[in-house]
Amino acid sequence: YQIVAELKDLGVTALLSGEKVGEEKGLTRYGVEEFVADGAIEVELIKGQQQFLRRMFVVKFRGIGFRSGIVEFEITDQGLVVYPKIPIERIVPKTDFKIRKAFGIKGLDEILGGGIPQGHMVLISGNTGTGKTMFGMHFLTQGMSEGENAVFLALEESVEQVKKTALVHGWDFNRYEKEGKISFVSTSLIDMANDKLLYQIVSAVEGINAKRVVVDSISTLMSATMNQEQVRQFLLQLVGYFKRKGVTCVMNYLSPVSFGAVRGQLLSSLMTNEIRLSSMTDGIIK
Repeated sequence: YQIVAELKDLGVTALLSGEKVGEEKGLTRYGVEEFVADGAIEVELIKGQQQFLRRMFVVKFRGIGFRSGIVEFEITDQGLVVYPKIPIERIVPKTDFKIRKAFGIKGLDEILGGGIPQGHMVLISGNTGTGKTMFGMHFLTQGMSEGENAVFLALEESVEQVKKTALVHGWDFNRYEKEGKISFVSTSLIDMANDKLLYQIVSAVEGINAKRVVVDSISTLMSATMNQEQVRQFLLQLVGYFKRKGVTCVMNYLSPVSFGAVRGQLLSSLMTNEIRLSSMTDGIIK
């Protein structure tokens, strides 16, 4: 208490560190420091499968407002990098029903009235081998041919495999990447940092001013280290960001029977309904 009082008299801004002992005790060894300080930030180290994961939590910040909640961060060669949650704001999205984003697939575009409305999120659901990734590639390639840059979030396959598959069909993603037309995002599915991945996507979109995004696939997040609620929070932030930016997104989902009619229901009570994907998407293609 005397140290804090002296520092206040000197008019300095001070950062104090304290060791925490055990999970059930206070924020510090003696349980006093957090009471005399004006703010308290708790940091923790979590054992992952292949690495340590770091999280922080702002416990208090006396006299001013602050954003609470668990925040991921990491220590890099450049120092600390923090990944705060993206606020989910209720604002008017940059969507336009008159502007359609075509797939470049004649029959499908006719069914959709010219394509996906600008700024909308469309979920493509199907079993393995039904062509979900191909739909996404068509969507991005058509966009690039119209001068719209694209981002491909590769979770199902490696980026190199995606490029090889595209090249077989005449799409040179390597060349498009060198020309700054497309950017790829991938991550380790073990010890996945949810918010870090979110900021990787945001950085990729803003880096090339992308207008189209493909997520391949949402179901992979569930098979990684995210639970249902984490996937939902991740998607809520991602969809909210895309809406504000007017980005049109196609999200693939591996689910053989999730959209089957069960007991008169349009959406069954399986995985996709448990995390309520239908409430976050503007359209569903099965």
